[in-house]
Amino acid sequence: LLNSNENIREDVLVALRERKIDNLLTPTGKKLQDGTRAVARQITTDILPSLTALASSSATNGPSKAASSTFNELFPTLVPKVSSNIFDAVQNQ
Repeated sequence: LLNSNENIREDVLVALRERKIDNLLTPTGKKLQDGTRAVARQITTDILPSLTALASSSATNGPSKAASSTFNELFPTLVPKVSSNIFDAVQNQ
């Protein structure tokens, strides 16, 4: 127990130096971290590119029925995906 303080301090310093907290997390914290990463990955690979393409199309062609139609098609499918990942992350903690 006396040496634990030094081990903890060293683990924290390594985590700060490497900018990775994974080794400091509890199993519950690791599950939550994984869920958060999944949501972030979905936002960056699915949602933002879709919205960027839609905005680019609108900027080039002006607001059109096609852009509105695309948004109306994509938005209802994107929200449940993100909501589901957030729910899973919270449920698994």
